[in-house]
Amino acid sequence: MKIRRTLLSTSALAALLLMSLPAFAQQNDQDRDRMAKSTPTTITGCLTKSESGDHWVLTDNESGAKTMVVGSPEFEKHANNTVKLYGSPNEDGSAFKVDKIEHVSDTCQAK
Repeated sequence: MKIRRTLLSTSALAALLLMSLPAFAQQNDQDRDRMAKSTPTTITGCLTKSESGDHWVLTDNESGAKTMVVGSPEFEKHANNTVKLYGSPNEDGSAFKVDKIEHVSDTCQAK
């Protein structure tokens, strides 16, 4: 009788553990996604004001890819220069949030 109760309680415990594993895995995925979004990175290119003049754009000198950049009061100082921007994509991925600007060159050849 004791063996049967032990087996039943062990089975119940194992079932509970197995049911909780997906919750742990989902939380780890969410944590990893949040870290990826906020992981500092760098992008380099030509910093210009958009044609409409309401935001700043960094154009990759090699590929011509354009990225909207936000968050620095120093953009005007580095306008039409090649810069290296340190930061991370904002929450919705629509822009790159700049934490630091490093001057690379006084000129640039944006495509």
